[in-house]
Amino acid sequence: MEVDFPGDVDDPVEVLPRILYLSKLLLEIDFPISADRIVAYTLELWRLSERANSQDVRIGGVLSPMYPGLERSMFSDMFAAVLIPRMRKIEDLRTLISSIDELDAADRDRLLSGFTTDDGELRLLFNGPWISLKRADRGGYVDYANALEEALSAGRRWRHHPWMRASARTLSAILDEMLDRREDAQRIVTATAQEVGSSPNLDDQLAVIAFNRKEYVAALESWQRVLPRWDADKLVYDLQPVFSTRCAAVAAANLGKWDVAADLFGQAIQRSTTLGMRPWRVGLLGDRGCALWRSGDRKGAVAVFSESVEALEKLPNKPESFAEYAVQKLVGHTLASLAVQDGSMAMPIPGMCSDLAPSEGIKDLPPSPTIYAWFLVCDSP
Repeated sequence: MEVDFPGDVDDPVEVLPRILYLSKLLLEIDFPISADRIVAYTLELWRLSERANSQDVRIGGVLSPMYPGLERSMFSDMFAAVLIPRMRKIEDLRTLISSIDELDAADRDRLLSGFTTDDGELRLLFNGPWISLKRADRGGYVDYANALEEALSAGRRWRHHPWMRASARTLSAILDEMLDRREDAQRIVTATAQEVGSSPNLDDQLAVIAFNRKEYVAALESWQRVLPRWDADKLVYDLQPVFSTRCAAVAAANLGKWDVAADLFGQAIQRSTTLGMRPWRVGLLGDRGCALWRSGDRKGAVAVFSESVEALEKLPNKPESFAEYAVQKLVGHTLASLAVQDGSMAMPIPGMCSDLAPSEGIKDLPPSPTIYAWFLVCDSP
């Protein structure tokens, strides 16, 4: 595909065909293009489009921005859109770093200018290789951590603070969750914050580290400071603030602060409304209903459970649709444990209904009509 069109364009007549060719090449996400070629083609497309626009062609003049809250070029949108889905291996990340390193300062700043926050796109960029690694591949995670350290050093050379914060966040997560190196994970975050200033994203990582060790007091206190000022879910459609709001609710529940947990589950529900995760939102409703019940607000709990069951009726109720089926079973168990208080049923684990990795054993449970959940709501004492 890359050899179907001449690479050099000198004649103005050839500018528009070359622009169309480069656009198609980059936007064919399934077509394998190395990171260095993406960098080169994006810069060439940017220059050719400016040349065409100087002749009143108006390329991209009517396109809506990817993120209305960010003021940046259409080509910044395009660079992120074509690059991130192709960042799937550790070597992809290293190739990207070296190719950006080789640019002169003007081109480098042009490409990186669109990355104005360490949330959203940069999170996806640095997390990309994580998907390709198996959990037991310790050597792979060590190599991944080394590549992220190289990314952090590159951001320092380029004086690009969002890049530094985002690479430090992912590096810390790998050190903590995959390599069990908590002290190093914390050190990376605190050192980066001291060097270039902190951010909600970095502060959230410190809360996550505490949460992973069941240090719920420290985690909750951190999140109560961070979450109110973290708007990345609205600005760049980043899911992490929503996930962390749910984790903060789980932390509060584990501390027996059920009223705080109910409020935080409610915030997570509100923040997830526009993110298109319907089964997960139904699970959050189940968790909020349980927290309200445990806090003593039975009337509020019944109202929330009613909303949850009404939503369940619209979801698939078969093991083949596992995400939805798991929510059906977990919300149903939560309701049953509250309705049948004879000690025969285990109490729900905080956050159980909205667990994004439920037990695969749920698939083996026989389906139950959703209407049974309505009986449990009505029978709740």
